[in-house]
Amino acid sequence: MLGEMVMDCVRTPDILPCDCVSLGVHAKSAPAEIFLIFLAILASSSGKQPRKPVELDHNNWSEVLNGEWMVELYAPWCPACQSLQSTWDKLSNWSEDLELNVGKIDVTQNPGLSGRFLVLSLPTIYHIKDGVFRIYLGSRGENELISFVDDQKWKDVDPVSWYRSPSTLHMGALGMFFQLSMSVRSVHTTFTETYGVPVWLSYVIFAVVTIIAGLLLGLILVCICDCICPPRPPTRPLRKDDEYQRGPIDQTQEENPAGEDDKESDIVQDTSAPEDESAHDESNEQEDATEDATEDAEQEDHAEQEGHAEDNVEDKKSEKDTPIEDETVPDIQTKDKDDSTKTEKTSARKRKAKASGPVD
Repeated sequence: MLGEMVMDCVRTPDILPCDCVSLGVHAKSAPAEIFLIFLAILASSSGKQPRKPVELDHNNWSEVLNGEWMVELYAPWCPACQSLQSTWDKLSNWSEDLELNVGKIDVTQNPGLSGRFLVLSLPTIYHIKDGVFRIYLGSRGENELISFVDDQKWKDVDPVSWYRSPSTLHMGALGMFFQLSMSVRSVHTTFTETYGVPVWLSYVIFAVVTIIAGLLLGLILVCICDCICPPRPPTRPLRKDDEYQRGPIDQTQEENPAGEDDKESDIVQDTSAPEDESAHDESNEQEDATEDATEDAEQEDHAEQEGHAEDNVEDKKSEKDTPIEDETVPDIQTKDKDDSTKTEKTSARKRKAKASGPVD
């Protein structure tokens, strides 16, 4: 720092007195002091060259996972990034004193890293310590940046969440999508500018390719799912025919004792093709016979039901034809007797009244 100030004094002799006063040296001092200035100039000229920030890309970005880093993600067209450029270069000169690595990433040339670091604003500054990422949101002055590292103020900042950490697999996948989008954009630019393809035709080509890729991806996923979890065979609901067919089979199974089955299982049978065909024919004949039996049983049941229905109709007709007995005759006769008794009593009363009439 002393050498830089002396070099400024040498470059601008008009302001030499004021600058040398800040160093404790005056231009009109003794020759010994001038000799000290000369030694300072030599020290500055023989000093180390200023360091520049490390240019990071998708090939060497993993270096930030080791040691302590300050990384700037910028774009050349960004005005704020342009104003920070000189400060960032000065910070890199302090890298040896602070034991710090200073790097920068151009997001226009590395869109995959833009997605991996999830850049939402420019410039974005990250402090990285042994693979732990923190976003710097303080002032962008040189002294503030140096104090942030030297005084370890980064400990007061919360690390980036695990799901946003650039070192995770899913953030790497997001970076691949960003890279793919930029590749598609470059292909579109090549079509329209180099080959003169109309913009609408370029969009149609990309739409068709996207649909075909989606169909192929869906087909692959379906095949993988079928291999992992094969579908079950369809189950047919039971019908009456199946129940009738099961009846004779169950009866035959009940008739055969367990001992005979065990004995027959020990005997080696010939499994030639003609016997298989004859067995198949016999099973078909049994099935046909059972079907005929079920049909005959159903016809007999239907005939019985029709006979019962005819008998019920005839019974109803016979009930209608039978005459209804005169149940009200005794009641009418009793009523006539009561009426006759009442008339006799009234006539007797009238006779008594006449007989007991007043005597003249």
